[in-house]
Formats: sequence, C-alpha cells, structure tokens
Amino acid sequence: MKFKFVVPLPLLLSIFAAVTASSPLAFATCAPVSFYPAEGNGNDAMNAHPATVPVIDANNYPGLNFTTGKVGQAFRFTGLITVGGSQTGTYVDFGSWMAFESFSVAMWIRDDATVQSPQATIAPVMQLTDLANGTDWSLNYNSTGNQYLYASSDGVTIGFGISPGTWHQLTITRDGSTHVTNVYLDGQVVGSGTGTGDLFIDPSFVGGLRAGADFNLTTFWEGGIDELRIYDRPISADEVALLASSSALDVIVPGTANPYLAGMPNGSTA
Repeated sequence: MKFKFVVPLPLLLSIFAAVTASSPLAFATCAPVSFYPAEGNGNDAMNAHPATVPVIDANNYPGLNFTTGKVGQAFRFTGLITVGGSQTGTYVDFGSWMAFESFSVAMWIRDDATVQSPQATIAPVMQLTDLANGTDWSLNYNSTGNQYLYASSDGVTIGFGISPGTWHQLTITRDGSTHVTNVYLDGQVVGSGTGTGDLFIDPSFVGGLRAGADFNLTTFWEGGIDELRIYDRPISADEVALLASSSALDVIVPGTANPYLAGMPNGSTA
C-alpha cells in the first residue's frame, strides 16, 4: 500500500525561508528588467527591451558582432576597424528606456586589446546619454594601463583595473535615495562614491544606452560583453556574489518554464 503525505503550505513556506536564510546564495536573484544572453542576437530574455545589433557587412564579415563568451556566445566589440575602405566598428544599442535613478548593471566583461592593437583613448564600454546632461553615466577605458573609469552626472567617479584577455564579472549598483554607487569586480567592491543629487534633469530626455562605441561613432572599444543584466534597483552584495560565482546562472522569467534557475529543479516557474 502506498501512502500520500500532504505538507501544509505554511510548513512549506517556513522550510523555504529557513533554507534561504541559511544559504542566501542557494536561489536565483530577483529577475532583472532586461537580460541579454547575447546568443547570436540582441534578444532580451525578459521580452521587454530587445537590443539592436547593427551588422557591418554580413556577406564579407559574417559573425563579426559575436564571439565565444563566458557562457555560449557574447557581444563582440571590434574597436576601430577598416571595412570596405571605411573606418567603423561594432556596437550595440539598448534603447532609451533606462531612466532609473536606482539601478544595477551586471555583466561579464573582457578587454581584448593587445600591445599590437591597444585600446583607443577613452574607449567607451557603455554610455547612457540624454539631451540635457550629455552623458548620465558612462564606463570607459581610462587610457592608463588596464584602468577603467565609471563616471556619472552626479559627480561620482570610480576607477578600477581589469586583466586583459580574461572574463571578469562587473556589476555597478546605484541607490537613487542615498545617491551611493558601488562598483564590484568578480564579486568584490572595488570602489564606492556618493553623488550630489539625481542623475536626470528630466528622464524624458534620455537618448539611449549604447555599448562599444560613442554616440558619434568615432571611438570604439575592443572587447566582449556577456550575460548582461539590467535592474531597476541596487542589487545586494549577496546577489552580486551569486552572479559572480555562477557564470551559467539564469533568471526567473515569470510564468515560464526555465531550466536554469539557480538551486531549483529543471522546469521550475516563477
């Protein structure tokens, strides 16, 4: 004879709470607003804000926009190259929707510059611009060694170094109420700063978020970005550590079967 046991819901919830309290990294972080796996396209896994990946010359230079990533494929940024007699480079546009005073941007990043092909001075990894401030925040190569600089319109500047040719987990968080920005590299804080006020004069002025090039398409960065996540809140240090510890971590997509939820059975749904 087989017996069926029914566990009351309150008991299940208490067990879940106990597990997550004892091991805060056992479960996936809350879902970002947008998640870009960069698997050969600019699709947003959250089905919210697909990115535009301009193709330079699909016939003569197929696959120029993507490279081997930390997980599967990644966005590839070529730096300044010559194609058909014209100088250009690859970049990705994410749209003008990211007008968040509180936010987090998390990604795997790799600097692909070499001695023979160095980074351009102030090469832009990522920039958010608007018609009022010019640049709300940016992440640029700082032209000194392997140094990078985060800078924002509220006066925060945070510098840090990365090793070229190596994937690093980079997360930038900003709390809009305290104006505190933190930069994490491979799960560890490498710099913090407190701004003087809000980032935006008027969020409706936001022009767009671009990776790999400035908005004049004159300066290009050489490297790769993979598993890009954008949140509308400052994620916690535990969440940053989780992202840095598991390159294959996926996100909870509400109402859909998702086989890669951290610490959860295959096919779990949110």
